[in-house]
Amino acid sequence: MLIMKRASRRPGGGAPPPPPGPAGTLDDVLAHPDVAAWARRQLRPLTGPDAPPGARQTLVAWLRHEAQLGPAAAALGLSVPGARKRIGRIEVVLERSLLQSPSARYDLWLALRAVGVIPAVPAETG
Repeated sequence: MLIMKRASRRPGGGAPPPPPGPAGTLDDVLAHPDVAAWARRQLRPLTGPDAPPGARQTLVAWLRHEAQLGPAAAALGLSVPGARKRIGRIEVVLERSLLQSPSARYDLWLALRAVGVIPAVPAETG
């Protein structure tokens, strides 16, 4: 998204060449101020006045359990129908389908990583 925006501003419309040197990590990308601003915009409805109670906690648990309602419900101390209802309320405030659209889940996972709610997984050594 950011590359496409910047590419559209370049004369000739081509994408900018990558910077010299080794490629950065996902954490490097997520630490960029533009990405942090995007992440805050994505998550703002979860903390605003119309946010359902426990919305952010529910979303984090659900994403940490790979979008599986059963394990997320157990982690939250809820029934599966209760967790499904919470996710449904979150979908309403985000105006996005979470149970049907994997891209929405990826966006929200990255947004939560960018604002530090979900920490990076340490790289395996071996």
